[in-house]
Amino acid sequence: MKPRLTILCHDVSKNALGRAHIFYDLLHEDFDIEIAGPSSTGRIWEPLREENMKIKVIDGRTWPEKVINICKAIKGKTVLCVKPLFYSFIPALLKAAFCGTKLILDIDDYEKGFIREIFREKPLLGKLRYLLYSLFRFPSPEAFFSVMALDLAARAVKYKTVSGLALKSIYGGTVIRHIKYLPPVPPGKKEEIRKSLGLVHGGKLVMFLGTPRPHKGLKTLFRAMEDMPSDTVLLVAGASENEDQFRMQEKKLEEKIGKRYIRLGFTPLSALGGYLSACDVFVIPQLSTPSSFGQVPAKLFDAMAAGCAIAASDAGEIPLILGAAGKTYPSGDAGALKELLTALLSSDDARGRLKSLAAAAFAKVLEEQRSSAAQLKKMLL
Repeated sequence: MKPRLTILCHDVSKNALGRAHIFYDLLHEDFDIEIAGPSSTGRIWEPLREENMKIKVIDGRTWPEKVINICKAIKGKTVLCVKPLFYSFIPALLKAAFCGTKLILDIDDYEKGFIREIFREKPLLGKLRYLLYSLFRFPSPEAFFSVMALDLAARAVKYKTVSGLALKSIYGGTVIRHIKYLPPVPPGKKEEIRKSLGLVHGGKLVMFLGTPRPHKGLKTLFRAMEDMPSDTVLLVAGASENEDQFRMQEKKLEEKIGKRYIRLGFTPLSALGGYLSACDVFVIPQLSTPSSFGQVPAKLFDAMAAGCAIAASDAGEIPLILGAAGKTYPSGDAGALKELLTALLSSDDARGRLKSLAAAAFAKVLEEQRSSAAQLKKMLL
């Protein structure tokens, strides 16, 4: 019988479930895994709704009731907590303290960076309101005081995993990258997708994947696309958490390029490989901000696994991971991104070389991931 493992997620309706899914992929052959956590929308995160995983949505009318119910959902001798946030970390700490459950904490974001940026961007009165909000809504992942306190507690946890080297330098732990299994692309799917997007006469497809938060750099990409050739299409696959604000940016771009901008919304994992195979250049326009500190975008590994020609900013660890397998430009520089896209889209040979190098670089990263996964399994037992 496999040992039981509960993976706690602070909100199974958000992209934190994507990180839990990575651990499920790594560990499900050796452990009987259940993912548990509350859902702020009452639903499972859309890209993973079709995945065959055991996910238990925890209810509760009040935060104490919810914490108690999450604690009850933890089965077995080990719990893996995704993110040091209230509804994942507090139940894991309680279970470890009172039941002797072994706790492994995963940190894939510098949560203090998000909080500091929220605080910094508010006017004086807004700062005071935000601090008051944080006092009364402390279970929130945006609550100033609880995030800061839980960050301190995270440093004291013995067993940790992190998503990159920057976070490892702060918290220690074993590096587990955002690498997930992409299903094979059926024959003819690439051509079918390109045709559905109107690319039937040699047009070029530039693709962005992810939740379009400000630090993801979509504003930079939009500016770079404004004066691109008329046969260049931009595909954005991802839904915004602040739809109104993002729609304002989209309208400005649509005024410039019209039907050459296509928005997909959330893309199921089962369909992702097809869209990656169909794109000519995959763009990662990440900005260097407090919110993005320590982040290594999951889409970087998705694009490498699919053998895409990658154009990425030089934010964080991206250049270190890519090496010669992609082209980088200064973060936030729309002019430099436009020049890079123009050069890549005009050269089939350049894109072909990058695709081959990306696939080879991913094989190396995958080997490192296997080594890290072996260390993680020893931690869990």
